[in-house]
Amino acid sequence: MAKETFAALGRDDEPFHEFMLGILDAYHTQGKYDGPGLRAQALALLGKYRPPEIPAGESAEEHAKGLVDLVERTPADKPSESLQWLLNALVLWPDCAESYMWVANTIEGRDQAPILMQPFYILAIEALRHRLGPLGAEDRPDDVPEVRMLVKALVGLGEAFATIGYSGDGVPLYIEALRYDPTDREGARPRLALALAIRADPEGAAAALSVAEPTPLVLYARAIAAYCRGESAGPARQALMEARRANPYVTAIITGKRKMLGMLTGEPRFDEAQYVYLAIAPAVKVVPGLVAWVKKETGVLSPPANRGKKRR
Repeated sequence: MAKETFAALGRDDEPFHEFMLGILDAYHTQGKYDGPGLRAQALALLGKYRPPEIPAGESAEEHAKGLVDLVERTPADKPSESLQWLLNALVLWPDCAESYMWVANTIEGRDQAPILMQPFYILAIEALRHRLGPLGAEDRPDDVPEVRMLVKALVGLGEAFATIGYSGDGVPLYIEALRYDPTDREGARPRLALALAIRADPEGAAAALSVAEPTPLVLYARAIAAYCRGESAGPARQALMEARRANPYVTAIITGKRKMLGMLTGEPRFDEAQYVYLAIAPAVKVVPGLVAWVKKETGVLSPPANRGKKRR
């Protein structure tokens, strides 16, 4: 499946495809799951390629970033050029996390994306940690580009884990993301709460959401956490109704009245609902009775017309 996915980005005999498949093999077959081990494998693979020339007056880092910027400006119908530039950027500067993030973002939405994205997010995180050095939340404001990219990679990796049923693996990632992004622009807090609720820690989930802004995602996470605390008859019902008022399309997707399309439709509230559902889907799929409860509370499971009437 990986070969088919990457072949969709360009010819499957290109050097960057070889590099990406080598990374996937190291991660999924050889078990190089930790950042330093995977980085060492990436450096070994990159060492096979000849570095491109650097224009006079530019550093390797500057030229590598420029190559990724060039990819962003290149039409999608020229994937071969883009992939070569991405590889050149990494050969010149192995800490070019921008290249790894480009790969992860491009894979998103394709077959087996949550599995294929993981090693590239890990490499991006490792590269950014290498660039930033020892991290301290107090001296790494969230307006530093590298910190913003690190937060995106941490949340992206956590979401990839959650999508395939490993929500617990995302907990430390979300906590780290919130250290550097206390305003939570990437939605780490509700995802953390959902992961805790799935791990039978609904109190921890509620605490994580206690300081969150009431976005639709946060409101649905609160309803799920309340349900997991066994409050389906009272607080959870109230939380669900509040979330439904914020965006009723989410409950429509949960109950099957609307289908996920997996693409932007131009209908803002439905597109927002698709985003929210993707975030809460790991909990929707595994929390016992949750879907039936939502159906009941939203009237999808209405009682039969003759219920309560005496038979004649």
